[in-house]
Amino acid sequence: MVAVRLTSGFGDDLARLASALEDMDLKSAPFLGKDADRERDRLTRTIRSYLIPRVENPDAPFLVVVAGPTGSGKSTLVNSLAGMNLADTGAVRPTTRSPLILTGTDPSTSEVSVGGVDCRVAVGKAPILKHMSLVDTPDIDSTASRHREMAETLVDHADVVVFVTSAIRYADQVPWEVLRRARSRGAVVIPVLNRVGPDGSAAAHDFGRRLGDAGLDDHPVRVPEHHLGEGATKVPSLAVRELKKRLYAVARDRSRHQRAVVNRVLNSTSNQIRTLTASVTSLAAELDAIESAVATGITEAANLPERNRPWASFPLPPCPEGRRRARQWMKKSDPKELELGVWEGQVEARLVAELHTRLMEAIRHHAGPVRGVNPRAVTAVLADARALLEEAVDGWVEQTHERAKALPHPRLASASLTSAALTGNGHQVAIVLGPDPAISAVRKDLQERLDVVFGHLVVRLVEAWRHSVGDPAVDEVAGRLAAVMTAYQFADA
Repeated sequence: MVAVRLTSGFGDDLARLASALEDMDLKSAPFLGKDADRERDRLTRTIRSYLIPRVENPDAPFLVVVAGPTGSGKSTLVNSLAGMNLADTGAVRPTTRSPLILTGTDPSTSEVSVGGVDCRVAVGKAPILKHMSLVDTPDIDSTASRHREMAETLVDHADVVVFVTSAIRYADQVPWEVLRRARSRGAVVIPVLNRVGPDGSAAAHDFGRRLGDAGLDDHPVRVPEHHLGEGATKVPSLAVRELKKRLYAVARDRSRHQRAVVNRVLNSTSNQIRTLTASVTSLAAELDAIESAVATGITEAANLPERNRPWASFPLPPCPEGRRRARQWMKKSDPKELELGVWEGQVEARLVAELHTRLMEAIRHHAGPVRGVNPRAVTAVLADARALLEEAVDGWVEQTHERAKALPHPRLASASLTSAALTGNGHQVAIVLGPDPAISAVRKDLQERLDVVFGHLVVRLVEAWRHSVGDPAVDEVAGRLAAVMTAYQFADA
């Protein structure tokens, strides 16, 4: 009897763990080039479609999944084991396009789902089907990605994997990847070298060596090559006798094997969940780092340069050196109100355009997170940015007018302070208006207004990005996993 059967409510604990995994927000995983979402989905399927059914119905027949590469003879072996002619065989590859389950009990339906894969069902009377259900899978190296996905999913839900390959295909890479996947998951793996000819000893020896290196049974079942007549779908019973013996050995010691498989699958799944949560925790740290870089980069775009950056492309006419000559110049050449008004309008427009450009450059420089945001959200932020910048610059110019009211020639003083604050050159202002005419205060006022605007835009962009990439919290999963493992260890004790 399986240990988890002793624990009332253990299936509910597993269901809550699966729900916590499903609720993990992993929208950011593909954005950062990670496959955490696919791994999460695979673990969830294992819990819901394998562990929970095994806990709630430990007497259910073993699911024996026959898997292997194209042309390895899987369907012929399934027909031979079951004594039936149901699994498709033939020269056209792949012959098995949809999985077939051969069972000894009437499921009252012609189709069932295993891990989300729809499988045809056939009922047979072969003795072996009283102890286990056989599944004929699509090729695990199929060029049709859907076929390979179905085969991998079925392997992930197997109690026993009969890995079939041939003397000419045993070294292919893709089947070995699936074989290692089945082994790491915890399923019983029975390797079969099919179609072994008279000179196949070297291939069998090399296959066994590779199995041993992979930590698997290094004594594969050998099925000799048979020349089947036209229309034949089975090999002689004697050819699959050794494979039947291996399967019956599992069936005879069902309790021990089932306990061992559930133990291994549960431990493997829990370890993979821990690895996943660690990866997601690292992912969250990466998101925080990117967010900080974005915020810093965009905020720095608001910093005014110290000198020699003529943001105002329409400087005031230069006045002569010396205070007396400067005052004489002002009396004769004092710009009129209309001229200064036009100049200020040109400066404001250029300043807003420059700030807007710097903002867009900062966003493009940090293009990583922007890729993850809905483009309409970025467009909306940039559209609002121009209006906010115009408002900030208008307010700054008005405030500069207020400061200049106490100075000689207020309108000219205001224009001079504006120019000096933007260019970093206060020489002309000092000559005309006297020392310390509040240039630093005017410049600080502009900087503070820009900091507020850019800070607001950063918050909006980060919020839009966070909404797009989600919040990959793992606390709930970690807590549910701890509860499951505690309950299981208690039952096992």
